[in-house]
Amino acid sequence: MRTKKFTDLELIQLHKKKLNDRQIGDLFGVGRGTIFRRRRKLYLIANIRPKLIDDTDFYLSNKTGKECRKEYHQSDKFKEYIKKYHQSDKFKEYQKKYHQKNREKIKKYYQKNREKILENKKKDYQSRKGRS
Repeated sequence: MRTKKFTDLELIQLHKKKLNDRQIGDLFGVGRGTIFRRRRKLYLIANIRPKLIDDTDFYLSNKTGKECRKEYHQSDKFKEYIKKYHQSDKFKEYQKKYHQKNREKIKKYYQKNREKILENKKKDYQSRKGRS
């Protein structure tokens, strides 16, 4: 039988300090999965902060991740980030590349399956013609 490397009380104390599973695991030298299971047994909510946020903002232990994200997405800070990001050249380049890749994929698909597509169109046309 394995020995416990930490007690439930130690876990609760670190959880109250708003450390997440990974940080607590690093302190005790165990994986975050271990901390996750023990935390769930103690009915503790995960200390989650949404992505795109500074470490100083939104360390909320009493809210779920979904609530944190909803609150963040309604904040002015998020709106400023979106404006700044969507106006950047990097985003515009990404968009062009993404759409270009999709166009290429669609072209390849149509070239590869052209006969099947035409057959299906003929069948569809004939079935419509037979209904009227």
